[in-house]
Amino acid sequence: IGNGTTLAPAVANLDLAAASSRTAFMSASADGKKVATCNSSSAPFVYLFSYDPDTKRAVPMGVGGLPAVGCVCLNWSPCGNYLAHHPSATSTVKLFKHENGSFVEVHSEVASGACRGAWSRDGEWYFVATGNPFLLKNNRNGTFTKFALTNGITGWVEGVPIWSPDGRHVFLEMNSAPY
Repeated sequence: IGNGTTLAPAVANLDLAAASSRTAFMSASADGKKVATCNSSSAPFVYLFSYDPDTKRAVPMGVGGLPAVGCVCLNWSPCGNYLAHHPSATSTVKLFKHENGSFVEVHSEVASGACRGAWSRDGEWYFVATGNPFLLKNNRNGTFTKFALTNGITGWVEGVPIWSPDGRHVFLEMNSAPY
């Protein structure tokens, strides 16, 4: 930084030896204590680690309840209770509740084409970027409701959507057609 201050790195190396060498996607919970990794080519596909920031060690955890399929995106909710999983073999987004070391599917929604997603900072909304983008509202009782976007978005959403800091807007990269 301009005054000569040196910052310690905020990212630690995780020993992912238990995971495939082809890890393609990674998501950390907001509290930094859980890390999910996913690959799209070899089984098993999803790995979950408990991360201890003091020792900088990742300990493999069970992945009970998660599907044994590759994925194109994983996202922890800000509260760390939900994991959004976008399987690579289907055009679906699945939301899982993480409780007592297990995952329970709480919502599944068909999307058009490969998709990415992003949680709002407060965890109330999950935006799904796909050929026909939509929002999933966290009803705060373990259920989610889909809201189709009707504001004239046309084209194909690419990349990862980004929420504005106030949570009122989502920024998207658009293309006129899928690739």
